[in-house]
Amino acid sequence: DDKDNSDDIPDIQELRDQLSVNRYGNGLEQAEVALRKMFRWFSEGEESHRVNVVDCTKVIHSWTKSRRKDAPQRALSLLNEMVSMYESGRNKAVQPDVFTYTSVMNAFAQRGDVNGA
Repeated sequence: DDKDNSDDIPDIQELRDQLSVNRYGNGLEQAEVALRKMFRWFSEGEESHRVNVVDCTKVIHSWTKSRRKDAPQRALSLLNEMVSMYESGRNKAVQPDVFTYTSVMNAFAQRGDVNGA
């Protein structure tokens, strides 16, 4: 069977578990992929997959803790997605909070990028 099951929609709690388990080390990209799938499914009408600020900030904070060179840009990309969803009214539950913004600023500051922060 060559059918690609990557778009099968798992239970929201299953996705949140993936965010928690995968957000450290090598699983961080998998956590971001899971989060972006949640964004997409919710925007396609899966109301049960409403992402919230905690879901997003977990992954952003994990990027901050990552030693990867692209971590600040990855964290900023997620923050921009959150702001876009919030400001458009598509999902008010993703309104970034102080912890979200601080995590993104720290990602840049830890790499000596004061302008990015």
